[in-house]
Amino acid sequence: MAALEQARWRAFVNRVYQGVRESFRERAASEDPEVLRKEVNHALARGRQHGFESEHDLVRYTWLCFALGRDFDRDEKHRWAGEILESHAFAHRTKVDLLMQIALSRLGYPQSNGGPVEYEEAEEDVALEETPDEERLPLDEDEVADFEPESEDPGELPEDIIVITNDDGIDFPDGEGGEE
Repeated sequence: MAALEQARWRAFVNRVYQGVRESFRERAASEDPEVLRKEVNHALARGRQHGFESEHDLVRYTWLCFALGRDFDRDEKHRWAGEILESHAFAHRTKVDLLMQIALSRLGYPQSNGGPVEYEEAEEDVALEETPDEERLPLDEDEVADFEPESEDPGELPEDIIVITNDDGIDFPDGEGGEE
């Protein structure tokens, strides 16, 4: 089983490496591939040290390392990043979301563009989905229609059953025998 996990990890690292080469083409063209691969491994290790476990979060953390600098989380000019990472007020996914939003804004990327290029495996990779901290849906421009139930008839409901108990939790049918 450990061999399978190692193979999956190597495949993931290769996907992240390809994504870095695509996102940071100039740097990838000027840097030795082995040095670039070591930087990817360093970024992934730092991400795991910060508690990121999902592939999506690790990809985004790696992108941040390449966009802001190898150890941006310790860099004084990115003190905001260190504060977010050290905060106990946010879930890990929220931390990466905040880091990405602030970094993209400071680097001048539009909110809908930029960010990491992610490559999917050829085979379907089954990963545990994290529950988002909050789901935000776009607001419709249309007026919300009133709720109309499908049927006015609720169907037959069972009769209520009344059970009387004493302080010891003993049931007395029809209210008999509770008092001495």
